Order: sequence, then C-alpha cells, then structure tokens
Amino acid sequence: MAQDRYGLSPSTASAAAVAAYVDGVDRLVGGHEGAEECFDRAVAADPGFALARIGRSGSPLLAGRGAPGRAAAAQART
Repeated sequence: MAQDRYGLSPSTASAAAVAAYVDGVDRLVGGHEGAEECFDRAVAADPGFALARIGRSGSPLLAGRGAPGRAAAAQART
C-alpha cells in the first residue's frame, strides 16, 4: 500500500495518486508553484481521493484566490 511522507496510508490504493499528493503537499508547504497541478494529477489518478481534493481546494485559498478555492472545496464536499 502506498504511503505518504510520514508512513501513513492515505485513503487511496493508487500509488500515482499518493505520489502526486505528496508532491503537492511539499510544494504547498514549501511555498513553491505547481501544488494545484499536483493535486489535479492526484485526483485524476483517483477521483475519490478526498485528501487530494481538499489539498486542491486549500491551495488557491492560501494564495488569496477565494472564489476558486471555495469552488474546489464545494466540489470536494460532493
């Protein structure tokens, strides 16, 4: 089973989704560009991967882009 950077098994069996998610978190926390695209890749690899959807919504919110962040959060809730 795929694991994140802390040895936890996220709620997906897709190794590609986990790798993209970890890359997205690293970019987000490090203040680097490309986090949203990483979360998009994770969601594409596993559309039901809730953590990736939440990461995708948080990334624009932290960048001060409220409308896209709220839209992504609403999509994550579905």
